[in-house]
Amino acid sequence: MEGIVLSEAGEPLGKVTVQESGTQTGTTSNNDGQFNINLKPNALLTFSSVGYDSVQKIINDQSFLTIRLKPRIKDLDETLITGYGKTSKRYNTGSIFKVNAVDLARQPVADPLAALEGRVPGLLITQSNGLPGASYKVQLRGQSSIGIKPGQLPSNDPLFIIDGVPYAPNNSLLLGVTSGSALGENGRSPLSFINLSDIDNIEILKDADATAIYGSRGSNGVILISTKRGIAGKPSFTVNINNGYSRITRYPDMLNTSQYVQMRKEALGNDSLPVNKNNAPDLVVWDTARYTDFKKMLIGGQAVTSNVQLSVTGGSKRLQYLVGTAYHRETTVFPGDLNNQRFSGHVNLHYQNRDSNLNVSLSVMALNDRNKSIFSDLTNYVNLAPNTPVLYDSVGKLNWIQGDQPFVNPLSYLLKTYESKTNNVLGNLDINYRIVKNLVFKTSLGYNRLGLDEISVQPGSSISPISVPNARGNSYFGKIVYNSWIAEPQLEYSKYVGIGKISALLGSTMQVQKYSVKKIDAFNFPDDTQLRNVSAADSIIPTDTKTEYRYGGVFARLNGILSDRYLINLTGRSDGSSRFGPGKQVGNFWSAGLGWLFSNEPFIKNNVPFISFGKLRSSYGVTGNDQIGDYKYLDKWQDIPGGGSYLGSRGINPVQLADSNYSWEVNRKLEAALELGLFKDKLMFSLAYYRNRTGNQLIAYSLPGITGFPNYAAKNSPAVVQNTGWEIQLQAKSPINKQWQWYGSVLLTVPRNKLIAFPNLKNSTYKNSLVIGQSLSVFQGFSYTGVNKATGLYDFKDQDGDGHLKYPEDYRILGNFDPVWFGSIHNNLQYKGWQLDIFLELRKQRAYGNLYYMYFGDNSPGKMSTNLSTLSLNRWQLNPDNATLQKLTTGANDEINNAINNFMQSDGIVDNAFYCRVRNIELSWRLPGQWLKSVSLKNCRVYLQAQNLFTITPYKGTDPETLNPLTLPPLRTMAAGIELSF
Repeated sequence: MEGIVLSEAGEPLGKVTVQESGTQTGTTSNNDGQFNINLKPNALLTFSSVGYDSVQKIINDQSFLTIRLKPRIKDLDETLITGYGKTSKRYNTGSIFKVNAVDLARQPVADPLAALEGRVPGLLITQSNGLPGASYKVQLRGQSSIGIKPGQLPSNDPLFIIDGVPYAPNNSLLLGVTSGSALGENGRSPLSFINLSDIDNIEILKDADATAIYGSRGSNGVILISTKRGIAGKPSFTVNINNGYSRITRYPDMLNTSQYVQMRKEALGNDSLPVNKNNAPDLVVWDTARYTDFKKMLIGGQAVTSNVQLSVTGGSKRLQYLVGTAYHRETTVFPGDLNNQRFSGHVNLHYQNRDSNLNVSLSVMALNDRNKSIFSDLTNYVNLAPNTPVLYDSVGKLNWIQGDQPFVNPLSYLLKTYESKTNNVLGNLDINYRIVKNLVFKTSLGYNRLGLDEISVQPGSSISPISVPNARGNSYFGKIVYNSWIAEPQLEYSKYVGIGKISALLGSTMQVQKYSVKKIDAFNFPDDTQLRNVSAADSIIPTDTKTEYRYGGVFARLNGILSDRYLINLTGRSDGSSRFGPGKQVGNFWSAGLGWLFSNEPFIKNNVPFISFGKLRSSYGVTGNDQIGDYKYLDKWQDIPGGGSYLGSRGINPVQLADSNYSWEVNRKLEAALELGLFKDKLMFSLAYYRNRTGNQLIAYSLPGITGFPNYAAKNSPAVVQNTGWEIQLQAKSPINKQWQWYGSVLLTVPRNKLIAFPNLKNSTYKNSLVIGQSLSVFQGFSYTGVNKATGLYDFKDQDGDGHLKYPEDYRILGNFDPVWFGSIHNNLQYKGWQLDIFLELRKQRAYGNLYYMYFGDNSPGKMSTNLSTLSLNRWQLNPDNATLQKLTTGANDEINNAINNFMQSDGIVDNAFYCRVRNIELSWRLPGQWLKSVSLKNCRVYLQAQNLFTITPYKGTDPETLNPLTLPPLRTMAAGIELSF
């Protein structure tokens, strides 16, 4: 009889062994998957191949047989999504790291970026604060662009792609259209509008081999998010319910009232000021026996998180489906009824025709988010004086004054509300059609729309009548809309030849993205009940901005696996972007990747049997960056805020100078890596070295004020930024016995950032912030030597020995704020149905510390109404021999003020911010199978989870990740849940 052997995807499989059981009769399939064999009646055939599960089939009267083999998934054979294709860890020539749904689901977090913290070599993710929806700073293999300042012009964020569709907002700022919210200037994380439970895996593409095919968008790496798909079989329902509680973690204690009074008296004494009503009303007018713990009042609450997830999956071999929905609700630690609610839905359909020539996949995600917050982060007011008068008067209204001394009432910010409503829809249609045996036509069609409506309300009752008598309320309305369409038709050809498999890909990209912002600032409402009625305002200032981004490209890839030992991957792309002027819109990018599976060489197999897998790989290529914003090459004009007219026409202002000569940043990436599997892959080791050089830098040049512009928005410079580093991965699997299993991993990244060229730097506006040969985060200043025991003032090293401390003669390079290294330790222990998973994140770095914990953002420790941390008890007047804080001042002592100013320009404000954080722990129990059968369940799992459980650090500030005591630190979360399938 004759037949053909295919993979699950319908591709022919060669070298499959076809054996008649109980006989010596057998054959193998050819490169086209075809086989021919003579059989006895009612023969039992076994089909087997390396890397696939065996299949047995009884042959009756069939004359032709089609067999499909499922891959036997090992770690090395796990599918990886590359640029417009698939590969495996075994045959991959690029740097790709994959995080699976199992690891994502272990964490009680709502943002995919939070789930990636510490889990990917080379990927540094930093949370901005502990509020729901907070943004994250994302850097993949360092900062490559100089820009105006870190993170601006151009973006250093990777490209985010969800089910083949570029995420329209990427990781851009999503708030700030109105007057603000407690999330601050960093705004809302756009990735918080993706439901984490819908995600199947996240892959991080780092080197040129993996990213060059994305051309101008892949300079800073690519993060691919793949959502869950349906599984053939009877309908299977899954319910996952969990509930959690969160509190602040590290935050220093503040001085109590007696300590505060002593601190204030010291400051007044140092300034030779008497303690009277004029100089110290907080000590004379206010009650010095009163005590309020503002840390407890403002940020000491308990946040509650609730999640409900429902899904159903099933289908036939030809049609599979998945339908899911989820609800997430999260409150804050602030007082008041503040919360973030999110409803989401996900549908995935996959169809395959009878002969597997046609495959169609449809994925649609929709999410509705409602955020109820306030205008300001209340952590800003934790340092209020502990004897601040009562905050409410006798009739329950906000109190603003005691005697004739006004004060800040932090509870007024609870009246200044912020609300947002966000809708996010993302859909992808993927069509694959096999035209002939080796040629497949593919097309991916995608759409993403994200719309955000927000309102910030500041009622008159929230404004102090002492500072603004008869204050009237204001409101700020904003609307942001992203719309993005993309189409990517492709042709893929693959064929087995005598020595291996060759595949080629040719495709194109057409993308249009539109971005619009509408804003209305409304002032002086007649009363606070009208604040949401914009027509009731005395005056309004409308703003309407629209931009459009058009992008197109042609790309190609040639891939070969030769003799199961030699790997080659060549890619090229030509892009056109509307973000550049005429003649500069097209850029060309390419890469070459090579690999050698030396473990498949006979001399290794025969002589070094403990090496089960060994690969050397290397890549080099060029990627680009056009993430600079739209219309930077054109003059830009804007309506004069608040009106203004000339001869009856409204006035406009020039806001941007044209420069049509700038073009793409260019990033040249080099990588070399060794990958080893030892003792039948029980121990896996990877060592990678990378060197990325980014030139043709897009930077801003400051201009003289007489020009009317602060800077040139974008201009190319021959400056070159280099990022190098080592990435080490060690993974181990060890079945201790039949019941106990252990898995562990260690990840370590050692990065280095350096400016290696900047022509004419000394005459540029960057001369004070950049140093050739140093990191972009270089820190220069005075060298701090401690608090002088005799004078009680900060001391610094006089570098030139002239007896005077001055800039720049006594300035020195003092270091940088890049991580020295970062990594993680992961342990997973399993016993029968029990599982304990512990994940630690580590980071060694230097950061601003003393400045914050001593001063709390104020340059005069000892000033009225500004409390200090208890760490300030180690000051000169209390501990003259070993003080870390000098004399206190109210701000009226020039000598002390000068020492403070010098201190702020020295390494005295720098602290060791190393930390080891227990990022995540999960303890779970899966009920035994016999128990499940008795209650008609397929699966039941109960679990306990902890996030940010505790942190070990010498850092003397608040949280060593956020590094800012004026923002809410990341919260500690404890959660419990149950997952059922039936």
